[in-house]
Amino acid sequence: MNRILACTASDFGKATTPLEIKDAIKASEGRVVLVNLAAENAPLYPEVTNGEVAAAFGADLLLLKGIDVKTLKISGLGEVEHLSEVRKLTGTGVGINLEIADGGPEFKRLTPASLAEVLKKGADFLSLTAYVKPEATPERIIADIKLTRASYDGLLALNPVVSHGADLKLDNLLAYVAAGVDLLTLPAPGAVAGVTEDKLAEIILAVRAAGALVSTTVGTSQEGTDKASIQNIALAAKRAGADVFELGDAGLAGMPVPTTIYNASIAIRGRRHTFVRMSRSANR
Repeated sequence: MNRILACTASDFGKATTPLEIKDAIKASEGRVVLVNLAAENAPLYPEVTNGEVAAAFGADLLLLKGIDVKTLKISGLGEVEHLSEVRKLTGTGVGINLEIADGGPEFKRLTPASLAEVLKKGADFLSLTAYVKPEATPERIIADIKLTRASYDGLLALNPVVSHGADLKLDNLLAYVAAGVDLLTLPAPGAVAGVTEDKLAEIILAVRAAGALVSTTVGTSQEGTDKASIQNIALAAKRAGADVFELGDAGLAGMPVPTTIYNASIAIRGRRHTFVRMSRSANR
């Protein structure tokens, strides 16, 4: 598989993609843009899906969140049987997220049944998110990582949602990696109170030494911030050693503001790679 920067639509959706995508991200040297989509939210514009908009503005990878993995209903597209239908429109890699939680719809959270269902859908990667809830303890997170790993050997991401820099516990993060996480999602510098560039850099060094990569995310509504702010955050994340710059779904209509995707991309990889990604056909 090519590095993500050079991937075309035909590089994704293969049986080997989930096994190779980690190396493809690593080879891109901190220049990968991942966009979260609240997949069941009404799209920003009814003529197109939010995934198409995100891809058009520079996203390399899309992560579908808050989606019932049994019905796989994507607003603006309807029910789909397989994620190949999304890739036909976007030309990007597409992942699915499941929440580590006790309550809520079964097929939006990690259970044996939802995991079995999601494995039929052709995701290029899987993600687990542990929002700040009483049941989302480090022990529970580790158990759910192992549950996932029992039947899935592709790229596995984890977002152990952190509400303050003081909650970043390196021992816990390394335990998640040891349990089987390939891509650890942490707050970008300035995206969460108390998360500084220096603090994040130390953690990233340790996580990478343990064998995982790091995605730094903006998930605190700064997905809709101004150009200067998002570019400052993106460059701080890259200086700290992030492999992926990730934008959450709280900007506008269940996605980042499209220009935020573009501005972050320009900051971390320049016009050449941004324009190529924006222009590359989903038919390649």
